[in-house]
Amino acid sequence: MATVSKILGQSKPAATNVTDLYTVPANTQAEANLFICNQNSSASDKYRVALRLGGEALDVKQYIAYDNEIQSGSTIIFSGLALNGGDVVTIRSLNGDVSFNLVGLEVA
Repeated sequence: MATVSKILGQSKPAATNVTDLYTVPANTQAEANLFICNQNSSASDKYRVALRLGGEALDVKQYIAYDNEIQSGSTIIFSGLALNGGDVVTIRSLNGDVSFNLVGLEVA
């Protein structure tokens, strides 16, 4: 089994755009940490993060964060996300000021 440490996905989606940040390749497992950063220096924003098992259609049961507020200039980290082949990390921010960086290990 090959293990590769890398940046799995990076995005700063436009306001209210639901975006797939990362899809785990087939026959692969991933363990990841998600860094969420509000780049606006004077205003808070709200963000959403969903983990879509096997790439299912987006549904309320998949959210690990839903309209959580992030203060200006702040970073929030979700660590230890365990994902299997076909799983999808989906993101969104209200105002488009938030960047998302997913880093971790892929094991194939």
